[in-house]
Amino acid sequence: MGSFREAYAADDSEHSEGWDGDDNLSEESEGESLDLNEFDEDGSEDDLTWDEVLQTEREFIQKQHRGRERQGGCVPFSVAFSGGGVRAAAFEAGVLWRLAQAGRLGDVEHFVAVSGGAYLASAFCSQIIAAGSPRGQEEPAWYLGIVAKTICRMQKNAGYLVRDISKACGLSPWHAPSLLTVEECESLVQEALQRGLRPSLPRERALDPTPLLSALAGPGALDRDGDGIIDAAEAAAAARSKLNAPLFSLTDARVWLGAAGGGGGPNISASWLARPENAALFASESRRVFAKLLDHRPEKFSRHSSQAPLPWAALTRAGALTAAVPSKLAALVQNMARLQDASPLLQHQHHQQLQGEPMQVIRYTRGGHYAPHSDSGWPGHREVSLLVYLRTPEVGGETCFFPDGDDGAIVGVLQGVPASTYFRRCAQLLRAAGATCVSPSRGDALAWRNKWRNDGSLELPRAHAACPVQVGEKWVASAWVGEPCDSTRHICQHGSR
Repeated sequence: MGSFREAYAADDSEHSEGWDGDDNLSEESEGESLDLNEFDEDGSEDDLTWDEVLQTEREFIQKQHRGRERQGGCVPFSVAFSGGGVRAAAFEAGVLWRLAQAGRLGDVEHFVAVSGGAYLASAFCSQIIAAGSPRGQEEPAWYLGIVAKTICRMQKNAGYLVRDISKACGLSPWHAPSLLTVEECESLVQEALQRGLRPSLPRERALDPTPLLSALAGPGALDRDGDGIIDAAEAAAAARSKLNAPLFSLTDARVWLGAAGGGGGPNISASWLARPENAALFASESRRVFAKLLDHRPEKFSRHSSQAPLPWAALTRAGALTAAVPSKLAALVQNMARLQDASPLLQHQHHQQLQGEPMQVIRYTRGGHYAPHSDSGWPGHREVSLLVYLRTPEVGGETCFFPDGDDGAIVGVLQGVPASTYFRRCAQLLRAAGATCVSPSRGDALAWRNKWRNDGSLELPRAHAACPVQVGEKWVASAWVGEPCDSTRHICQHGSR
C-alpha cells in the first residue's frame, strides 16, 4: 500500500479527503455511501425515467444518421465486444485492425463491451481520447496507428495477446497482414516481368576472389579437425559457413576438391595447400569450379533469385493499380516509427526517405533462397527494411530473423547441417537456433529496423534469411527507408539491389 499512499497523498485535496494515511477510511467518510446517479451535473435531482433516457438516445442516434446521409458518407454502425477473457480481447483486436485497414473505424458510433472485450475497448477509447484528432493526417492511417498503439500498450503493460512478452511490439519484425490487395500484388509482378528480371547475385560478385581467398587462407581454414587431411565434409562445412552457402553439399565438395586439389582425389593434404604456389593454384581452380557451379546450380551460392527495380514514379503514374502502394508503405513506416520512439526524421520524412532507392520485385523459384544477411551497410543506410509477399509458394520460402548478436547459432546451423536438411527443414532448424520465422502470405508486409550501436555493430536484427522454396514460386517486393547507397563515401554492400 505504500506506493498507493504516496500517489494518493500527492493528489489534490479534493481526492485526498477521507484518507487518513491508514488502509481504512477516516471517520468523516466511514459508513457513508454516495449514489452517483442521484444528482445530475448541476446538483439537482434527475427526474428522467429509463424510457425517457432511451428515447433521448434514439433521437440522438437518428440525428447522427441523417447527418451522415446528407454528407454522402458510409452508413454508420455500432460494435459490440463480448466477454471471454484474453482470448476474446485477442480476437477483437483483430476485428479492430481489419476495420481500421478497411477505413471503417470512423463510421463506428458506439462501442459496447463486457468483460474480456472491455479490456480492448477501454484501451482503444483511451488511446482515441489521448490522441485527440488526426490533425491533418488521413483518417484511415490515423485509426490504424491508434489500433496498433492499443495492442502494443496491452502487450507491454500486461503481456496480453502475446505468449512471450519479450517479443511484444517494438521488436522486429513488424507484421502488417493484408497491407496490399491481390490486385496490387499482381500488378507489381506484371510490372517487374515487363521490365525484365536479372540475377540478384551478379556473376562478378559471386566469383569475387577476395572473399574466396580470405576464406581459404591457410590450411587451418579447411582442416577443421587438424589431422592434416582436408576431406569433403570439412570442405562442405567451410563453404556453408565461410562462403555463406547453406545448400553447398558433400557432392559439391567432392567435385571441388577433386578438381582444385591437384591430385584428382576427394581429399587433399593440408601441407600441400600450405605451399604458396599450391594455394594460388587451388584458389584459381576453385574459381573455375565455382563458375561452372554458378551456371548449372546457382542455388548453391549465398543467394538464388532474380529481380527487377521498379521506379517509384512508375508505381504512381496515372491509372496504375499500384498508385496507393507507396502511401501504404509510408503509413506503415510512420506507425512503426511512432510506436518505437524512432527519430523525428524517420517519422516525418518517411515518404522522401522511402523513395531513396527503387523498389525491388524479387522472384524465388524452386531452390531459391537468401542465406543469413543484413540489409544495412552503415549507420543511416536502410534504417528500415520493408518486405511484401506478392505471390506465395506451396511449401517453403519462410523469412527468418535471428536473435540479436547470436552469431554462434547462425554459424552452427550453416556448418553442421547437411544441405539437403537445410533445404527441407530450414525454418524448423532456424527456429531451433532461436530465430523468429514468418510464413509467406499474399499481401502481408514485414518491416524491421536496422539499428546500429555506437560501436558500429548492428543492434536489431543481426541477420535474417529467406528459406529455400521447395514447391512453387515466391515473389516479394523489397523497399528501404534511409540513406541510399553512395559508393563515393561508403562501400555499397548491396549494390545489386
